[in-house]
Amino acid sequence: MPAWLDLLQFCWVVGFVILGTRIWILGMEISQHILPGVSKWKLRLLRGAPSYDQLDARGQIMMRQFHRLLWMALLPYFVGGGLLFDFLKKHLQ
Repeated sequence: MPAWLDLLQFCWVVGFVILGTRIWILGMEISQHILPGVSKWKLRLLRGAPSYDQLDARGQIMMRQFHRLLWMALLPYFVGGGLLFDFLKKHLQ
């Protein structure tokens, strides 16, 4: 296997970790924007994440960013990269 493919895979993994970390941090920030009167402990223990209508305006914007990053960046990045490396490994050997 060529060395440039190993470097490409390493860069892909680093990018995946950066995207995943950004999504995790954004998810933690969303939990800080819960409307008054909504029990934060109940949300964390029972469901883990607030629903859209339990967030203030900033939290709703962040929730949209969270879903956009998750569905439009991380999953295609993961699946596309996996398919690309599978294709390259099969055809370069």
